[in-house]
Parts: sequence; C-alpha cells; structure tokens
Amino acid sequence: MKYAIVFLTIILAAAICHGQSIYEDTSIIAHWQFDENSGQTISDSTGNSNHLWRGINDTTLKDASWFSPGFSNSSIYCFAVTSADPCGLVSSGTTGYDALNINADNSYTIAGWVKLQYPNNGQAMLFSKMELSGSYRGWSVGIRDLTTGDEPGKLEFLLRSVNATPGRLWVRSMDPITEYVSNSGWVHIGITYNGNRDVSGVKFYINGNQVYAKSSINALSAGMDTICSSPFNICGRNNAASYTATLPGGYSTYVDELAMWHRSFSPLEMQQCVNESLKVVSTPSGGSTIVFEQGTTSDTINFSVNGEPTAPVTVTIDANSHFNFGSGANSVHSVVLNASNSYSATVTATAVALTELTTQRYFNVPVSVTSGDTNYNGSYVLPLRVAYIDAEAPAFIVDPEQVSVHEEGLTSQNYTIRLSSAPTSDVTITPSYDANELTVTPASRVFTTANYATVQTFTVTAKENLVTLPSQSTVVLAITNTATSADSKYNYLTVLLPQVIKYHNDCIGPFLTSDLNHDCKVDFDDLAIMTGNWLECTLQNVEGCVW
Repeated sequence: MKYAIVFLTIILAAAICHGQSIYEDTSIIAHWQFDENSGQTISDSTGNSNHLWRGINDTTLKDASWFSPGFSNSSIYCFAVTSADPCGLVSSGTTGYDALNINADNSYTIAGWVKLQYPNNGQAMLFSKMELSGSYRGWSVGIRDLTTGDEPGKLEFLLRSVNATPGRLWVRSMDPITEYVSNSGWVHIGITYNGNRDVSGVKFYINGNQVYAKSSINALSAGMDTICSSPFNICGRNNAASYTATLPGGYSTYVDELAMWHRSFSPLEMQQCVNESLKVVSTPSGGSTIVFEQGTTSDTINFSVNGEPTAPVTVTIDANSHFNFGSGANSVHSVVLNASNSYSATVTATAVALTELTTQRYFNVPVSVTSGDTNYNGSYVLPLRVAYIDAEAPAFIVDPEQVSVHEEGLTSQNYTIRLSSAPTSDVTITPSYDANELTVTPASRVFTTANYATVQTFTVTAKENLVTLPSQSTVVLAITNTATSADSKYNYLTVLLPQVIKYHNDCIGPFLTSDLNHDCKVDFDDLAIMTGNWLECTLQNVEGCVW
C-alpha cells in the first residue's frame, strides 16, 4: 500500500537534490581533486579540512609524484621498480582523521579514477585506513596482484575488526580488473557499503556499472569495532608504501578525483558520479550494448558533452573486427558533436558475421576526442563496452543478472532467459536453487528452433523460514540454470545466474511502521521509498495509493 501523505521536508529534499552535483551532496566527507600539481599539500575541496600530504608529512619523505595531464588537470601517481625502491604514497600524515573511518554500522561510498600502467599486475592497497599489525583494524580497497595465486587481479574491499574469523568482511569482484581496463587507460572504481555487516551490503562499480561481487570472508559480527586511529593512505597502509618487487620495469598507479561520502549511492548516483567527471559522455541504450551475430544484430550508443564547447568535438571509435560502428567492419568511425546537433550524436554498433568461433563475450573498444577547444581536446572518454554474442557459441542470455527478494513486502522478482543461437533440437532449461530459501516458477522452460530468441520468464520468490535475528540478515544465493537437449552443444550447458540477494525480515524488537524496506531500521533508504511512493501517488487513480 502506498500513501499520498508525506512531510514537507521530503518534498523539499527531493527538489533540492534534483540537478545537484554529486560532489555537493551534504553527505560528502572529502573530495581530493589533485589539481595542485606542486607542493606537498593535497586539499580537500569540501571544506571539511580532510587534507592530505604527498608522503607522510610536509617534507619529501615517501612522496608520491605529481603527474600532468592526469584524468582531470593533474593527478597523483605512485611508482615502484623493486622492493628496494618502494613507491611513494599519499597520507593524512600522522593524523587519523576520524571522518575517514568506516563504522561497520553506517553506510559509505568511495569512488575515484585509477590508471594502472601495467593492468596485468595490481597493487595490494589503493586506498586504506588500517593498522599495519596486531588486529589490522580498519578498511582498505585494493586490487589483487596477478603474481598471487589467490584471486589474482580482482578488486577487493576489506573491513576488519580483528585479524580472525569472525572479525572480517572481505569482498572481491567476480572478475579481474583487466576485464574492464583497455590499453592501461583510466578506470572509475566505486564501492558502496550499506552498514549491514554483510557481503550483500557491498556493491562494486567499474566505470559506473555494477559488477559482481562475492564473499571471501563474511564474518563481521554485531558490536565488533572497525574504527582505528591509523592515517588514511593512497598507495599504502599505515604510512608504509605498497609495492611489488617482481614487476619488470616497475609499475605506476595513478589516482585522480577521489571522494568519500557518508551514505551508500544508488546505481544511478554512481553513474552520475562518473558522468560528472567526463567532458564527453557515452550512454548505451538500455544501459548496455549487446549485439548478436544473428537476430538483434545492432544496438546504439549516444555521445554528448558536459558543458558548452567553443568548437566542434570529434569523437573517434577505434576499429574492431567484431563490429561496424558506421564506417564498415573493422574500421575507425568518427562523429562530430557541434551546435547544429546540440553536441549530441548516436552511433549504431552492428555485429559483423564471422566464420570463426568467438568465445570472448565483452570487448572494450577505445574512444578518443579531438577539438579546437583545449578544454575538450584529448579529454578522456570511457571505452565502449560491447557484448558480442556469437551465433555458433551456445549461451544463455539472463536479464537481470541479479535479483533481490524479501520475506515480507517485495517477495518476488522476475528474470528472463533466452538462447543465443538456434538449437537443432528442443532445449529444456531447468533452474535449481536452495529450496529452503527460495522457490522458482515455473519448474522449467522449453526453447525451440522457432522461439530460441524470445525471452521467457521465471519468477523468484523468497520463502519465509521464520529465522529471528537481531537485525536484518541477507543471504547471497545462486540459481543454476541447466539445459537438457538432444543438441549436444546445449546439452548440460549451465549458467549460475541470476545471483539472488534474499532479505530475512524477522527482526527482534518492536515493529517499525516506517521501515518500508523491512531492514529492521528506519533510515535514508526508507525516506527514498517514501518519496518515490509520494511522487507516484501525486497522480490520480494510481493502483495501491490511499488518499
């Protein structure tokens, strides 16, 4: 049931937030733009005075270096050749800056631009505020080194109270960072945490798009403190520089436009965070670009500008043998953004029919910019991430790849599935799952040579299992879709999608009528739901609204 009654303060909050810069949000803790390009001090532009040093103080000890041009104006970079020549770092000096702690019971967002000169190798600590010994209390964001045998190359977030289990929340991306980095270019990394002490409360974003995260250790019990007095570091931990001794020729990690907020961003807000930093923005239709060698062979991407250029802006897409962007297969393609088209143009990506089998699903296609306006000339554009679905490669197309269900309230969510290519015989897809937590209906779907490209729907429903917990608990589950068919290329093909986030809503304590998302607390997330319901209910005769 939705209610059309809402406090005036909510109306004002909705009005104020519309069109506001994400860096002007009242929840912002710090924003380091790295535009100084000289000196020791790196200023916090928010006015909160969380200023940083190159190195560990106002001398030249352990200094990271300035680099220009960075992502935006100048940036900072950390360089290492051997363990005897460790990289420089950035720190809050000997000051702990309480505001830069992550309290395990509160929500946060960390986001910034990073460039790895050798993206096949990762630095253990990108950003951290963590002790270097003892309990190792605090938090860190890093990329696993490919020289390790343990989850190499993956983005990770660690929130720790003690160096034992229970005592740690350790989350890693499903795929290595190299899946998203093209030609050692800039990549935007965003991490959100909602304060629930659970892996389901951590979300990873690469270039504004949410990517799969998985639990390495999911054991941060209620009451375990994650606050520490150690300094905040970039490229280090507790003022000790991070380095990799085995890399040929050394490596560099560049950082720019780094910020931290005291709340968890929505996917749309994370995309806004990325787009505000870009002079030229690419927007795929429907949120992603997917082309099929057979069937839906084309998809579109729009290019637009932030600001008002004083000269035309030419956007050039690199050649790729799998796509035709408008100038022929495997050809460079350019579009000009100018006053006559309101500095906006749409490009169509078309799949090229190939004789060889393509097993790679995603391609990161570089994009460049030239302009007579120096503010736009050479500015960074995100690579186009385009999925190519080979007609000869059997696959399931699952959408969405993650669903959320609750024991109360929003108990069900649908996902669709289709085949990538025509089978020679009927294909029956049967989902399997934890029947103690979920039900999925119907029990199976059948695809034929005629309907293989038509999506069919499954409904995921949370089961009430009467587990009573002191606060909201979530479990991360997987649905395994398995095919059986006389067509050998599809028979027993399996995909572990979608990922399911299930919310247990049996709380200890009084029932909270304003807990609209059933997470055992009343917070900003409930305010957002209330505001959304109010906006919808401003229309007459909306089903479910009470006036």
